[in-house]
Amino acid sequence: MKRLFSSYFLLVTILTASLDVFSQTEKPVMDGELNAPSKALIPVPVPSLDNLEPAVANQIFAVQQSMRKLAMDKQTPQDEVEEAFGLMGRIYHAYEIFDSAGVCYTNACRLDPNDYQWPHMLGYLREQQGALDEALGFYTQSMESNPQYLASRVRLGRVLIQLNRLEEAKQILGVMPLEGPQAAAVLQSVGEIALAEQKYENAIAPLKRALEMVPEANRIHYLLGMAHRGIGQIEKAEKELELSGPIGIRPPDPLVDQLPDLLEGERVYLIRGRMAYGAGDYEEAVGAFEKALDAAPESIRAMVNLAAALVRLDRHSDAIPHLRKAVETEPAHFNARFNLGVVLMQQKLIDEAIIHLRRAAELMPSDVQAVWELVQALNSKGFVREAIDRLYGLGSRLPNEENVVLQLALLLQNSNRHAEAGYVLMQAHTRFPDRGRTAQMLVRHLATCPDKTLRNGPVALDLAKILHQSQPNIENGELLALALCENNLCTEAEQWVRQLFSQYQNIQIATKTRLETLLALIQKGEACRP
Repeated sequence: MKRLFSSYFLLVTILTASLDVFSQTEKPVMDGELNAPSKALIPVPVPSLDNLEPAVANQIFAVQQSMRKLAMDKQTPQDEVEEAFGLMGRIYHAYEIFDSAGVCYTNACRLDPNDYQWPHMLGYLREQQGALDEALGFYTQSMESNPQYLASRVRLGRVLIQLNRLEEAKQILGVMPLEGPQAAAVLQSVGEIALAEQKYENAIAPLKRALEMVPEANRIHYLLGMAHRGIGQIEKAEKELELSGPIGIRPPDPLVDQLPDLLEGERVYLIRGRMAYGAGDYEEAVGAFEKALDAAPESIRAMVNLAAALVRLDRHSDAIPHLRKAVETEPAHFNARFNLGVVLMQQKLIDEAIIHLRRAAELMPSDVQAVWELVQALNSKGFVREAIDRLYGLGSRLPNEENVVLQLALLLQNSNRHAEAGYVLMQAHTRFPDRGRTAQMLVRHLATCPDKTLRNGPVALDLAKILHQSQPNIENGELLALALCENNLCTEAEQWVRQLFSQYQNIQIATKTRLETLLALIQKGEACRP
C-alpha cells in the first residue's frame, strides 16, 4: 500500500468553456467560412483565458487570432489551414486543454486524411484520457499513413497490450527492429506480453536487455521481479522488487516530445519539472518547480511539486516549509495535507503528521492511501482502537480493497480480538475466493490462532492444499505444514517440512526459523499442533 510521493502531483489543467468561437471577443468562425468547402469541419471549443497567467493567455490569444485570420481569408491554401489547426491543437494539448486540442486535431485530419501527424497526436491524446479503443484506431491510421514513423507502431503495440489483445500486439511489435532508439521500448513491451501470457522465462531476457539499454527505467525491475516469482525464483524476485520504481521507458516520439517547447509561464516550468521528475532527474525538477514558484509565488501546485522533488533528493527539511505554506494558503487542499503528513511521518514528527493526515482523511474519506497512512501513524503512537475504527469505516465504503482487509485483520489479531479478525477474513474470502493473500492469512488464522477454540483444522487444510496446488511456493508450503500440524497429521507434516527444505535452497531466515521450530515440535513425538 505504499504510494509513491509523485502520485499526488497536481496535473496542469485549465478549465475550458465550450464556446464555438476562436476568441473571447469576436464572432465565431463557422465551418462554411473556412477555405475547405469539401470538408465538414467542427467549431473549436475555446477556453476562457481570464484565469491564466498573462504570458499564457497572450500566447493562446495570439494563435487564436492567427487562426481566425487564416480561416476568414478565402485565398489561404488548404494545407496552411491544416497546419494552423494542427498548431492550435498542439498548443491546447501542451496546456492539457484536451477538448479543444482534440477538435483541432480532428479538423486537421479532415483537411488532410493522409497526414500521419494528426491521427498520431489524436491517438496520444486519447491514450492520455484513457480512451484506449479510440487511441487504437488513430495509431493504426497514423501507422498506415507513414510506416516509417515507428513511434506510432510502438504506441499501438502498447495500447494493444493494455487492452489484453496480446496476439495482435505481437504481430505489431514483432517486425520492429531491436536496435536503435525504439529498441528498449519494444523489448519492454515484448517482456510485458510474455508476463501477461504467464511465459515467465521468456520475459526475463528482453526485460534485462531493455534495462541494460535504459538503466534508469526502474519499473523494469518490478516486471523482472514478477517474472522471477512466476518461475519460483523468490530470492531473485525480492531483489528485483526492492530496486523497482515508477520510471518506465518512454519511447522516442518527436511529435509528442516537442509539445513542452510550446509552453510559457508558470505551466511551462510545472510541466517541465514534472517531466524531469518522471525521468528521475530530481535536481532539474527542483529547478523547474522553483522557477514556477518564482513566476507564481502563491501557486499550490508549485509548492506541492517542489516539495515532492525535494523529498526525492532526501531534502525533507527543505520540503516541509513549502508544504506548510501550501496548507496555510489553502487549508482544504487534500494533496498538500496528505503530502505534508507523509513527510512528517518520514521525519518521525508523528504528532503533527496525525493532525494533517486526519484532515486529509476528512477531506477525502474514500481515499485508501490517506486512511492507510493515518492508520500507520495512529498505530505507531498506540492509538490502535482509532486505527481499527478507521479501517472498519474504509472497508465499509470500499469493501473491494484487499489491503484494508489484511491490515484490519492484523490489527485485530494484535489487539487479541481474534474472533473479529477471523470473521473479517472469512467474509472477505467468501466474497473474493481467488485472492491469494486473504486466503493465506485465513489459513494461518485457522491453523495457529492463539485462541484454539477459533481454529478449524479441516478448513485450513483444504484451503492450504488449494493454495499450494494453484501456486506452489515456500509461503504456501509453510501454510500447508501448519495446517497438517493443526490436524495432528504429524508424520505427514514432518515429511512435508523436510521436502520443503530439500526443494527450496534459499529460504528467508524468518521462514527457515519458523519451519525449524515446527520441525522440532513435531520431532518431540507429542501432539504437533502449533
